[in-house]
Amino acid sequence: MILSSYPTIDLHGCDRDYAVYLVKDFINDNYKLQKHTIVIIHGIGNGILKNAVHKYLKIGRASGR
Repeated sequence: MILSSYPTIDLHGCDRDYAVYLVKDFINDNYKLQKHTIVIIHGIGNGILKNAVHKYLKIGRASGR
């Protein structure tokens, strides 16, 4: 699997709220384009972006947001 062939978003340098906003739009756009696999790069750091993105993916999708 070559990751560069999939739509990718890089969240380095984003704050938590803006990162979730970008991820939501990125997912919606790729859903409309019928892309079934995407790559989200959140970095390592203190895990703030990772936790926010994972929370959105678990809770946001379940609630239809």
